[in-house]
Amino acid sequence: MKFLKKIFSKKEVDTSKSKNIKNDYFIDSIPDGISNAIREFDMNIECCDHDSYEILVMTFGHDVCSDDLKSATDDSLSKFAENMQKYFELSYRPSIKDAKSIIKKALYQWGG
Repeated sequence: MKFLKKIFSKKEVDTSKSKNIKNDYFIDSIPDGISNAIREFDMNIECCDHDSYEILVMTFGHDVCSDDLKSATDDSLSKFAENMQKYFELSYRPSIKDAKSIIKKALYQWGG
């Protein structure tokens, strides 16, 4: 019985010392916000949260965080638009303005 208690006991994780883990629910919410904003941008794009996360990683790297989106430069926005075009195999490239709008809507939905 002790063995099962060890396996199934909840382990506390201290995220205060990790710079990559934040308790702001960014990874839980932002991909959903990006997906919703992309579908609003072009209803013909079938986008799920995983797709959005992949585009974020392609654009900002594996350690993508809220600060990356909040401080996105024109270069980052251009890369986001380019990655959208590649990932969804679009015949057109969204503009920097489109990318900024998508990210802004996702941040608004997240509350950040």
